[in-house]
Amino acid sequence: MSVGIEPINTIIALAGVITGSSSLFIYWWKKHTSIFSMFDILAFYTPQGPETRDLSDIAVLVKVGFYNGSDETVSVTDIICTLKYNKERYNALIAKGVTGIEEAFSVQPINLDEIIPLNILPHETAKKEVILKFPPIYLDAINRYPVLKFLGVLARLKTIILS
Repeated sequence: MSVGIEPINTIIALAGVITGSSSLFIYWWKKHTSIFSMFDILAFYTPQGPETRDLSDIAVLVKVGFYNGSDETVSVTDIICTLKYNKERYNALIAKGVTGIEEAFSVQPINLDEIIPLNILPHETAKKEVILKFPPIYLDAINRYPVLKFLGVLARLKTIILS
């Protein structure tokens, strides 16, 4: 009689191992993955000063939202914003003989001292206005779609990349 029950016991034990392992994995995954995101709420730019040789200084205002879905406080300690030329337009400028321009350049917000340090408590949100001033650029050649990328180091030296 015990021979007939053996396969049933094996199936029940196997189901228990699978259920327990998946529960343990889900618990581990939630504990070791942090949910932190940045997103743009509003962004616009305005040319500053007179245009010289098709170059313009631009000022950018970006309202950025931060969401901390983890169980730990997240600290934002630096913000760097990058402006990129459209690759085809940049190559066209180089083909025209334009020199001394970079394909992308980064600046820190001019109001960085008002924003940083920013501590976002667990399961909280924050909104900040970032004001940027970029050096003279060819306004017609820049990319004009919003892209936010975040690279940060959180507690326990976990690195996350969000885009």
